[in-house]
Amino acid sequence: MHDTRDSWAAYAKREGLIREDRPLPVLEVPARNKYGAVRVRVDGISFASKKEAARFLELRLLQKAGAIAELVTQPVFPLHIHELWRSQAPIVVTQAGHYRADFMYIDLKTGEIVIEDVKGGNATRTTDYKLRKRIAELVHGIHIREV
Repeated sequence: MHDTRDSWAAYAKREGLIREDRPLPVLEVPARNKYGAVRVRVDGISFASKKEAARFLELRLLQKAGAIAELVTQPVFPLHIHELWRSQAPIVVTQAGHYRADFMYIDLKTGEIVIEDVKGGNATRTTDYKLRKRIAELVHGIHIREV
C-alpha cells in the first residue's frame, strides 16, 4: 500500500498544481501596539513610537549644539526592595523588576541629570507605569520628566 500524500504530491507536481521554483510569499504584518503607536528605527535604534523617535532627533540636535551631553537611550533602573519583614540581619535586598526610561542626559545649563519618558497621552499612563515610575523615583532619588 502506498501513501496517498506522496501520490497526491506527485500528481499535483505532474499537473502543474505545485510549482517548486516559486517560494510561497511570506507576509510580514507589523505587530500593532495597543495604543496605536508604530515602531520606528532611527540610526539603528528602535523606538516604540514616532513621537519617541522625534524626541530623540530633537535631543541629538541639542547635544550637537552643546546644550546637553551624554545622551543615553533606554536607561534601565533596577527596582530593589528590602525584605525587612522576613529577613534577619543582614537585610535581604531583592530586585523586584526594573523601570526603563526613554532618555537620560545631562542638561549643561543647570548641570542636572534629566530622565525623560515620552508619553502619547493619558491612555499610556497605565497603573503599572505609574507604579514603576514612582518606585524608581523613590529607590534612586530621581525625578522622571514626562514629555
